[in-house]
Amino acid sequence: MLDLEGMAGHRGSVFGHVGMKAHNQKTFDSLLVADLLQLQQSPYVLLEGESKRIGKVVLPEVIMNKRERAAQLIVQLPIEERIQHIVADYQPRENKQGLIQGFKHIKGRIHTPIAKEIMTSLESDQYEQAVRLLLEHYYDPRYEHAMQQYGQVSTVIHANSIADAVQGVKDYIAGQFK
Repeated sequence: MLDLEGMAGHRGSVFGHVGMKAHNQKTFDSLLVADLLQLQQSPYVLLEGESKRIGKVVLPEVIMNKRERAAQLIVQLPIEERIQHIVADYQPRENKQGLIQGFKHIKGRIHTPIAKEIMTSLESDQYEQAVRLLLEHYYDPRYEHAMQQYGQVSTVIHANSIADAVQGVKDYIAGQFK
């Protein structure tokens, strides 16, 4: 697996910098080459469907081309599971101001009453509610639109937990590499 976000030191969203130390292009490229060399004999490589830019770094064209031609797996988790995972990942109690600053960059793209509710939730430490609203009114519609741009068949993995999702991916891979 290529952890592109880890190599970039950025999660790829407007909040991607929160709690992380971003890498420059040179560091990212070095980390990427090192990981690719370790994986060169692997029959497959997994990576998240990132955009061409992750924070300050740009993915090489060869990675983008391979990803666009590769099998697409879509993992669907219950929203509560996603919310808990996001809150654990972003540590909002330690990174409140960074999250508020990040939200200010996108609030104009969200219907005003919803944007106000998200800001109120962030300011009053109701992080689960803020994440739910961001997923429902910003990120999920954007992801859905982006997935329609690929034009290739995707395999959907329905899971109830992260562990179920991991097993679903393993089962898919086992079926492809018999």
